[in-house]
Amino acid sequence: MPVNLRKKKSKKRSSKVQKISFIQRVVSLFNRPPSRVRGQTVNKATLYIGLSVCCVSFVGVMYYQGYPEKIIDSVYHTSLNATAQFGFKVTDIMVQGRQFTSGEKILKTIQLKTGDPIFKLSPYEIRQSLKEIPWIQDAQVYRQLPSTIYIKIVERVPIAIWQHQRNHYLVDGQGVIITNENLPQFTKLPVVVGGDAPVHVPKILKMLEKFPEIRDIMTALMRVGGRRWDIQLNHKVTIKLPELKVEESLGKLGGLINQKKLDLDEIKTIDLRIHDKTIVNLSPRGEIRLKGKGSET
Repeated sequence: MPVNLRKKKSKKRSSKVQKISFIQRVVSLFNRPPSRVRGQTVNKATLYIGLSVCCVSFVGVMYYQGYPEKIIDSVYHTSLNATAQFGFKVTDIMVQGRQFTSGEKILKTIQLKTGDPIFKLSPYEIRQSLKEIPWIQDAQVYRQLPSTIYIKIVERVPIAIWQHQRNHYLVDGQGVIITNENLPQFTKLPVVVGGDAPVHVPKILKMLEKFPEIRDIMTALMRVGGRRWDIQLNHKVTIKLPELKVEESLGKLGGLINQKKLDLDEIKTIDLRIHDKTIVNLSPRGEIRLKGKGSET
């Protein structure tokens, strides 16, 4: 029988392309049986680890870019503005106890002004910022809702002027350096000299309160060698105090002044550093007068 050599035309298979979503593809990865890739087995555990690493990396990038903080900050400011719209906003800032600190300085430091939400800063935050002002030793801050901030400050009290490297600074009773501004109004305070003088001056001034006859004519205190003090009286007489038994030496000097046994116009120095001895050096005027008395005899 004759054979038909023509190839039979194969019937075209008609198949519809099925669309698969991304989620279905991810799920199918977990349902596949383990396969071999270059001799290594890829299984579900590997995929879990990979996805975990991706998730952690994504969260880390978000955190590094500051998105959580930005979201929280946005919610916080929105809430603050809402409270201000309900009437909880600053209309008065009342300050008590201010003598040397300017109101402008206080407002600039606390960064709060009328019209701001009253909950913008906590009383603790305001107090801490106020303590950064050199003049302010401490402060108490209260909110009086809905619109008033009440501030009570305690200012430092200067007790001396510290002379250091051609500059002058106010020092308080705790040895804290306050400022080098507006000094002319404190000219009656004693001048102290020496690198560690601010730390030690409160103690020596406390002693001198017992001897007003010395304190009232004292014009300067010089710290010597970080160990002891020299006192200047009437801008011209130097008293050399010992390192120890300072109060006893001050008592001796006070007694001589009260008994009027010293003419300070004729004395240059009084050395009290040696126990039971008082060494007096005369001024040129005192030497002339002493010579005159000698010639009379």
